[in-house]
Amino acid sequence: GKLIFLKKLYLNDNQLTGSIPKSFGDLVALENMSLKNNMLSGVIPAEIENLKLLSRFIISNNDISGTIPTQIGEMSSLSVLMIENNQIYGTIPDEIENLGLLVDVRMEQNRLSGDLPDGLWTLDQLDDLYLDGNLFTGTISTKIAGLTKIGYLYLNDNKFDGTVPTEIATLQSLVSLTLHDNDIKGAIPDALCDSSVLEHLSADCTAQKLYVECSCCVNCQ
Repeated sequence: GKLIFLKKLYLNDNQLTGSIPKSFGDLVALENMSLKNNMLSGVIPAEIENLKLLSRFIISNNDISGTIPTQIGEMSSLSVLMIENNQIYGTIPDEIENLGLLVDVRMEQNRLSGDLPDGLWTLDQLDDLYLDGNLFTGTISTKIAGLTKIGYLYLNDNKFDGTVPTEIATLQSLVSLTLHDNDIKGAIPDALCDSSVLEHLSADCTAQKLYVECSCCVNCQ
C-alpha cells in the first residue's frame, strides 16, 4: 500500500537513476526527504506541492534538470532547500516568497538565470543563501536589507552587474560574503568592513580587475 504515514525518506549516497517519482507527492506526512549524491535525472515534479509538512527537501549532487516548479511555493513548512550541483535552469520562481520559514537555501552550481525575485529578500529567517556558480543577472537589490539573519551569502561566479548596495552594511549577522567573478562595481561600505562578525569577504578587487573598492577583502579575485 501507499506509505502515507511515512515521515522520513533518506536515500542518499546510492547509485539511484531515473527521475523523482510523481507519486512522492502522495507522501503527505513526509517531513524530511533527502535524495542527495545519486545519479537521478528528470525534473522536480510539480506534485511536491502536496508535501505541506515537508521541512527538508534535499536533492543535491544529481543530474536533475528542468526548472524549479512554481508549486514549490505551496510547501509552507520548508526550512531547508538544497538543490545544488544539478542541471536546473530557468529563474527562481516568485512563489519562493511564500516560504517564510526557510533557513538554508543552496542552489549553487546549476544553470539558473535571470534576475533574483524581490520575494527572496523578504525571507528574514535565512541564515545560508548559496547562489554561486549560476547565470544570474541584474543588480543586487537594495531590499537585501530584509535578510536580517543572513550569515553566509554566496553570489560569486554569476553575471550580476550594477553597484554594491549600501544596504548590505545593515546585515549585522553576516559572516561570509562572496561577490567575485561578476560585473559588480562600486565600494564595500566601511560599516560592513568594521563588522566584528564578518570573517570572509571576496570581490573583484585586484589591481588587474579593480571593479570593487574593498579595504577588508580577504580574497581579491
